[in-house]
Amino acid sequence: MAEIALAIEEDESDIWFVDSGVSSHMTGKKKWFRNFREYKIGVKVYLGDDRGYKIKGHGDVLVTLPNENTKNISYVCYVLDIRRT
Repeated sequence: MAEIALAIEEDESDIWFVDSGVSSHMTGKKKWFRNFREYKIGVKVYLGDDRGYKIKGHGDVLVTLPNENTKNISYVCYVLDIRRT
């Protein structure tokens, strides 16, 4: 089980970006999932760059908030090749 922190860190590859207005939470970090359910069919999500990114599955991610409380985020999608540019 991996736990991630909502904080500014030296290693930008572990920063969690929160967008409270989204319809789906997504990450490209499979190690962050507490549990994971892989999709057997090809599903894609399309982002602002008009490219389709493969959704490989979904699961729960545990995050640590700045006040040290933890929060479980359910149904987070694991999306291949999604990253900050």
